[in-house]
Amino acid sequence: MTLDAYRNQELPIEEILQALRVPRSLDRNPLFRVMFILQKASSTRLALHGLSARSINADPGIARSDLLLELIDEDGRLGGWLEYSTELFEAGTIKRMAAHFRTLLESIVANPEQRISRLPLLPVAERKQVVEDWNQTETELPPLSTFSERFDRQVERTPDAVAVSIGRVRLSYRGLASRASAIAGRLCREDVRRDEVVVLFTERGIDFLAAMVAVQRAGGAFLPLDPTMPAARLAQIIRHCGARIVLTTQDCTAALQLTLSGLLRRERPRVLILEKLNAAISQDSMPAVRRAFQKEP
Repeated sequence: MTLDAYRNQELPIEEILQALRVPRSLDRNPLFRVMFILQKASSTRLALHGLSARSINADPGIARSDLLLELIDEDGRLGGWLEYSTELFEAGTIKRMAAHFRTLLESIVANPEQRISRLPLLPVAERKQVVEDWNQTETELPPLSTFSERFDRQVERTPDAVAVSIGRVRLSYRGLASRASAIAGRLCREDVRRDEVVVLFTERGIDFLAAMVAVQRAGGAFLPLDPTMPAARLAQIIRHCGARIVLTTQDCTAALQLTLSGLLRRERPRVLILEKLNAAISQDSMPAVRRAFQKEP
């Protein structure tokens, strides 16, 4: 492509633009906006009788393109300048661009066999600023707390605020905490171990939410199962997770019995009915649960 361009370098620009049907504009080059020029210095000097002459680089005060880098090869050394549009670039940006280009050239000379993509662009000082100085993101974080601790703090702040509503049924944070405490207290008496899986076999509702909070208070991990799933699939999940306890509601007991019938007797977990646990709510249940949750280091 470059050789073809050289062979046609005498072609007038007007004919090129007409052939390409490129719209012209007085404020920009119609073909390109960034230009790179590399040329050799002229070996001929102007000789005038009785006069000495030298060439100078005059600043026309306008940019011929948005960005122009011109390099001159003279006696084995490269020199040049950057010409840019002040409407698009600031002087500081161009200085950094020139420093990046110089760093790249020095890297090429130092390691000519290296791929261009692996050569550095940033000078040492700028790389330190970008990678180290600007990356100091250390910050003091508050101590980590569990979901149960955050929930208890919310109960203390707004005990009478509505925590959950389903249809016309509403339950305050105090009421939800009481239900969760009763369930968690029973789980602790069942000796639920830390991170032990407890199956929640119930439809989404207030009892389901209270059971979720309760399992976490007791230190376990809840596994919600949809009672409408095929019984064989539910039995397979319960067998694989190795759960010892299933929390369910009266409405789901029939589906649960069908599911457990697909398991061997020794594989069947203990079933706890949430309505019966909620009926055993007492004022001292919450402190008892907190002590049970904190009994392990």
